[in-house]
Amino acid sequence: MTKLYKKHKIYIFAFLLALMPASTLAAANSGNAGSSTAAAVGSATIASPVCFVFARNLGYGMRGSDVANLQSYLAANTKYAGGATGYFGPLTRAAVAAWQAANKISSTGYIGPLSRAKISCPSNETTTSVMFNANPLSGTAPLAVDFSVSLKNAGQYIIEFGDGANSGPLQSRCLSSNSSLGAPNAISCGISAEHSYKIAGDYTATLLPYIACLYATTGVRCMIATMPLGQVKITAR
Repeated sequence: MTKLYKKHKIYIFAFLLALMPASTLAAANSGNAGSSTAAAVGSATIASPVCFVFARNLGYGMRGSDVANLQSYLAANTKYAGGATGYFGPLTRAAVAAWQAANKISSTGYIGPLSRAKISCPSNETTTSVMFNANPLSGTAPLAVDFSVSLKNAGQYIIEFGDGANSGPLQSRCLSSNSSLGAPNAISCGISAEHSYKIAGDYTATLLPYIACLYATTGVRCMIATMPLGQVKITAR
């Protein structure tokens, strides 16, 4: 009788064990593995909405990275399908006029102060992803960290490292590729920078659009709010 009870007890235990979720088993095993854990190193990725800040009015016939940013915004918020070419042509003008009409702004097809204010920070209407990476995330001071950024827009950006230093203006470098004859060009832009954290502490590195007048050391500084495009936590021990 005792042997039969023990045999049934083993079967019942095995049946209950099979019903346990894998996460529960993993938690139980980790509790028995000891308290020692490895320091986190690698890269962190944050996807954030892009904030466009236009430092000038934009109109027909103009060229530049800000025109490309405008076209990216129009592609996300209108039926514009002309691509981020950086040239303000008839398709861009028509899309601007349509967007202005939808936002109760005079449909001039010209990006003036009212339109710039509607599009610029702190607008969160755009959805282009920015991948902001750091490697390593932690280590012994002095800690050398490599930063890299992957995004879809040309332009100037800046990384504030969180210890009072910054990268200065960084111009994104863009590459165009064609996966097939019938597909449009795929644009990939990148930025890289390196920084050494000399003192132990916890830091937050922030990626921002670069607006020259915000960082002016002489002359008049501008009063423009910019929204962070991504942040990464760094720990120097």
